[in-house]
Amino acid sequence: MGLLRKLAELVVEFPDEPEDAGAASAGSGDDVVAAIEKIRLDLERGDTPDFEKAAAEEPAGAAGAADPDPIPAARPVASTPADSATHEDIKLPRVLSIADIYAKAKIVTGEAFDVFKVESMLNDPEITDLDMAMRARMVRMTLKNMGHELEDIIVDAGIRDRVLEDYNEYLQGEVEKVEQRVGEVNAAIQREIDEFIQGHTAVIEQNRAKLDKIRAAYAEFKRSKEAEEQRLFDIAAPFVDQGKNPVNIGDAQ
Repeated sequence: MGLLRKLAELVVEFPDEPEDAGAASAGSGDDVVAAIEKIRLDLERGDTPDFEKAAAEEPAGAAGAADPDPIPAARPVASTPADSATHEDIKLPRVLSIADIYAKAKIVTGEAFDVFKVESMLNDPEITDLDMAMRARMVRMTLKNMGHELEDIIVDAGIRDRVLEDYNEYLQGEVEKVEQRVGEVNAAIQREIDEFIQGHTAVIEQNRAKLDKIRAAYAEFKRSKEAEEQRLFDIAAPFVDQGKNPVNIGDAQ
């Protein structure tokens, strides 16, 4: 009895004898069916938190609002006169913690008798040596004596799960939006890169063609120069001693 008093911390009365095992089992089955039905009804009546609106209303300087590990924005290529939107800093949505999600959904943790109080009772060090079925039965008896319905605890767990699923669906949508925007921006940047390369490749080819042209012209000049020098040499040769010809054929040494 002292152990149950410790678990409950406030007990009105305790039965002198434990409940009949068969009756408890049957009762548990009825409770589970009732709890499932109550969860279904409560979830249908419950309002889904507007996480998108909550994110938009989040103050810019609020603690935790910034991404804890921000990804730096790529700097635009200075020589590319691209649309600034192409190189925009893609904003990432704030990812809420579990506690923040509960807070947005106005689910209070720790101030009311909720599913986590039951978790604490199940994990009480004085009953951890018992199997889970026995611990659950003891907690069930404690809840009854404290005036709490087991169904309410199960509903609390179901509501929390629904809120987490709602936020998961919202966040998945946000990830898909970022993925789509990244694809659009990266594709635009890639087009700029391709156009830049294509345009400058044409300039490179033009420059190479110019170099080839001037090289060919220079080679032709050298052939003409040597032919002219040979002509001049031959004209002067009869009038000067051997080795005294002032005309040099080819590049001057």
